Amino acid sequence: MVQNQDNSAETKKPIFNWWQKGIFISVGVLAVMLIVVIIWAGTLPESYYEEDGSLTLETETDFTTIAAMAINDYLAAPSTLEMDYSSCTWKAYDNDVFSLKGKFSAENAFGVPLVSDFYVSFHYGGDYDNSTVLKVVIDDVLYYERAA
Repeated sequence: MVQNQDNSAETKKPIFNWWQKGIFISVGVLAVMLIVVIIWAGTLPESYYEEDGSLTLETETDFTTIAAMAINDYLAAPSTLEMDYSSCTWKAYDNDVFSLKGKFSAENAFGVPLVSDFYVSFHYGGDYDNSTVLKVVIDDVLYYERAA
């Protein structure tokens, strides 16, 4: 049988001191709180959603109307604008700022129909009349950006 030659009282040191544990717990709590704030800040009020989680028809119509009106200002033949609603996706940011991107078709100055990509960001005020366009990008060209 092999015995330990050193008979001195050896105490095991804890991996973390009490203050280190407190710091780790505090950092963890702050991280969870930050994640919750980030997720919560980029969401619409419940009244904008259907039961299945999709946007209500009214909110979806507002978003696409805001984008169409913003795009129309930069087209050679605005009356020919046709939005491809199936390609539209929206994203929520802080302070009721949203973006919509997708595709549309419109005729150019020569009457040739073209399909283009768009990105429009806007501050949503509850309906399209009370909303403010912040940025308009068509085919990766910045057409409008509101000064801060």
